[in-house]
Amino acid sequence: MTFLQPAFLWGLLAVAIPVIIHLWHQKRGQPLPWAAMQWLREASEQQRRGLQFDDWLLLAIRCLVIALLSLLLAQPVWNDPNDPKNIRPVHLVVADSLVTRSFRFELEQAEKRAETVVRLPTLGSVNPLRLQATIDSLRGPGVLLHLYVRNDASLADVPQISVPQRFSLHTTMVPIPSRDEQALTQRFAQLKKPLNVRLSYRNPAEQKTVLAALRALTAVYALQLTILDDRNSNTQPDWVLTDQPPTQEPHKSTLYVVSGAGMPPQIVQNVVFTADTLTPQTSELVANGQLPEWLGGQLLAFYKLNPPQPALSGQELIDVFVQTKDETTGETERSRTTEQNWLLMALLLVVGAERWLALRKK
Repeated sequence: MTFLQPAFLWGLLAVAIPVIIHLWHQKRGQPLPWAAMQWLREASEQQRRGLQFDDWLLLAIRCLVIALLSLLLAQPVWNDPNDPKNIRPVHLVVADSLVTRSFRFELEQAEKRAETVVRLPTLGSVNPLRLQATIDSLRGPGVLLHLYVRNDASLADVPQISVPQRFSLHTTMVPIPSRDEQALTQRFAQLKKPLNVRLSYRNPAEQKTVLAALRALTAVYALQLTILDDRNSNTQPDWVLTDQPPTQEPHKSTLYVVSGAGMPPQIVQNVVFTADTLTPQTSELVANGQLPEWLGGQLLAFYKLNPPQPALSGQELIDVFVQTKDETTGETERSRTTEQNWLLMALLLVVGAERWLALRKK
């Protein structure tokens, strides 16, 4: 149990006031000269030793009145939703590949702390109805919702999303290419020459997966690629896909995509790192079938053929995600009011009992 106004608990010290007044009234008296008093003083002193309370029930009720009044003013709460011990973090990830990669560390730490992590798969734009339904299903007492979503212009088309009052928004502004095949084909067509591509993976399964993704780009978007082998070792590649970071200065006209490696201390503009090993077992990109799209997006971004979609401002994000009071918060406030009403009723009953005993004594 916690108290919203704990300073009023100091009022419990006032419980001593009725006791002091009671003792003072007991000792009060008018001295009267009486000749036989000297013979009775010794007997009186032997019969009354120590402190004695007259009307102890009335005294106890008066002390209880002060204690109940102090507790009522302190506003006790049995289960305070603002107590950090009662807050339960929940992580909702709108799990496209870019968001997953951007917040991979945060999500791994949340899973280590045994916190709830919910992934909402999506392709391209956000489905507002599905997102709202998922958020509503995660509401509950003490829930702190962390939402991970891609911040781009597509969010401007999303109607208002109702989120809990305890809400934290995490966004990434990394662009992702459009899924419009015709638009992508037109962009790839601006690459007027076939691209020389070199694959260099120590894991045969990873090389096979990346090669299949490149063939999908060629088949769907008519992207012209030439896969270099050992016989073309002297040919300068336009695109290098590997699991080993460049050991020499990267060629400025070559795009490097390095998998299975963390971010280097110094970021190079034409070198893209991903921590995932590009196999179905280790990469959500591959498992969700998004590897061809992701690779194509990196290529378009390198040649500046895919201008990034503008990110929404802070005010625009506030307009999209509106914090509302959920039913559990209302129930908590009603419960708090009920507890204080019961305490007030108890105080009134005790005050009535005190008045009845006091009048009866008179």
